[in-house]
Order: sequence, then structure tokens, then C-alpha cells
Amino acid sequence: LDAGKINNGLTIIALHWLARHGDRLRAEWLDA
Repeated sequence: LDAGKINNGLTIIALHWLARHGDRLRAEWLDA
């Protein structure tokens, strides 16, 4: 497997996850 493709895929997944959950996580951190 091409390591570049793996890293790019993980980056896309991470950015997508943060886009969906970032606001909730940020609120929890600010309340802590």
C-alpha cells in the first residue's frame, strides 16, 4: 500500500470527524 494514500485517507477521516464533533468537543473543553 502507498503510505501517502493511507495518510491522506486518515487525514480526510479525521477532518470529517472533527467537522461533525468539533463543536461538541469544544463546548466540553470550555466547560471543564
